[in-house]
Amino acid sequence: ANSTPLSHLFAMAKAGNVSKVMLRGSVVSYLHSMKSGSPQSQRWSQTTLPSKNSSILNELMSTLIQSGCDDITTLPESFWQRFVNGPAVMVLPFAYLAALYWMMRRLQKEQLGDGNDDDSFTIKTTTHNTTFDDVA
Repeated sequence: ANSTPLSHLFAMAKAGNVSKVMLRGSVVSYLHSMKSGSPQSQRWSQTTLPSKNSSILNELMSTLIQSGCDDITTLPESFWQRFVNGPAVMVLPFAYLAALYWMMRRLQKEQLGDGNDDDSFTIKTTTHNTTFDDVA
């Protein structure tokens, strides 16, 4: 589908050239005729609605219905779009902190000389008595 501005959709709707509309989230795909009255030359176009303005959607729907377009389909957003816009944004800072904590813990274990990946933080020390002969 060709990407068009929102004004193109409004112009086609007011002229009565739109025969089918599919709304998925903020993306509107519509089938319109190239010339008025010739159903042979129809093509799909696509436009994006502004995200924070619900009055444009209401105006668009009323214009489509008044101009004779009765085939309007609303599809839900895809699972991936819902995940990216919702939970993924909330989890990202916590995943970053968990990865940072894991890296710092590994660095600390390497500095202490403990190469094991267990969760204990015990420091293994050896006792060595320094005598005068060692220093001199």
